[in-house]
Amino acid sequence: LAWGASFLLCALPWLLTAAAAPARFADFPPRGLTQELWSSPQHWAIMAAVAVLFEPVTWLIHKHVMHGGLWCVHEDHHADTAYTRPELYKNDFFPLVFAVPSSAVACWVLAGLGARARAGARRRARAR
Repeated sequence: LAWGASFLLCALPWLLTAAAAPARFADFPPRGLTQELWSSPQHWAIMAAVAVLFEPVTWLIHKHVMHGGLWCVHEDHHADTAYTRPELYKNDFFPLVFAVPSSAVACWVLAGLGARARAGARRRARAR
């Protein structure tokens, strides 16, 4: 149940975007993109940099947020019975807080909606 709910929430931006703009996904992923990414040294460097740079951030969030002000939410993660039953725990809120927005941003960037929104904002700014 918990896994399914998490998966559905992360898939929701993709499903909604595909329903609202199916033409954006007609040729998705573009031919050659997968091969280009896997063979690109830049791709691997960016992935490594994100992993190395974000690890201290996650440690600080865990220490000061989860074990700080939001301990009441994170506490069930440390209980002896944690994750022995297939149900959502309060601690499951944390991955969703990070996963759903990042899934949405990835979806919208890959669908080209981010560039479209920036172009629309520029047009509106010029019109003023």
